Amino acid sequence: MDDKWPRDAFLPFNAGPRACLGRRFTETESVAVIAMIVSRYKIDIKEDPKFAHETADQRRRRVLRSKPGLSMTPLKVPLVFRRRQET
Repeated sequence: MDDKWPRDAFLPFNAGPRACLGRRFTETESVAVIAMIVSRYKIDIKEDPKFAHETADQRRRRVLRSKPGLSMTPLKVPLVFRRRQET
């Protein structure tokens, strides 16, 4: 990662006395939603025959590739969500 990148360059909730009142709620709610999705679905990377012979490292780089910008945007996230069995 670039050491020259200012740590506070991206402030989605602002900072200081006029910071967003909903920041803590949003951060807590985001974690709760992600936990709910992960508990209800098994998430796998979609198998594609054209990538059958790639190594684990090549696969990781392909799946995690992103486009920098105001926020990191994934280029292609080939995920498959399968509903977990209820117990």
